[in-house]
Amino acid sequence: IGSPLLPLTPRRPAPWKGVDVLFVALVYLVSHIACQFVVARYMPGLSGSGVDSAGQFTAALAIGVVASLTACGFAVIWLSIHRHVTAEDLGWHTDSLLADVRLGLVAFAAVAAPVYGLQAFLSQFVEEQHPIIEILQQHPSALLYALGGLSAVVVAPLAEEFFFSRLAARLAGSGDRAA
Repeated sequence: IGSPLLPLTPRRPAPWKGVDVLFVALVYLVSHIACQFVVARYMPGLSGSGVDSAGQFTAALAIGVVASLTACGFAVIWLSIHRHVTAEDLGWHTDSLLADVRLGLVAFAAVAAPVYGLQAFLSQFVEEQHPIIEILQQHPSALLYALGGLSAVVVAPLAEEFFFSRLAARLAGSGDRAA
């Protein structure tokens, strides 16, 4: 007791600036609008008032995935060229990949039972389901499952890590945090 669970891994301060963050956010918005335009123009069957909720949800999810991946890819390229970021600046440490995976599995094992137990308990009192679950139950589709999985497992964590974890450290004035 008294010692940290994870040792502090010092990092150099994040080399990007607030203007870089705003520029990447603008790229996200523009790519989101461009994707919406493409869907409306070239795939009218996925937009409009006559489309079922599953079709609209699939289109919206695909748009979000493409816009997020575009913004993250642009951010990596932009920051590499203009701010000379390294893989370590972005939180990518290949030397500790196995240890990080092991730590993630241990953390999952530690929290899975209480979280799933609480969910099972609370589901006895709440009858509502998430709209995504309802759409998947009503209209099961391999594409919808794939997009949902890609969005939840790859895109959301990637965007969250870039925009919130590392940017929060930068905006707070500190580039050091535990890895």
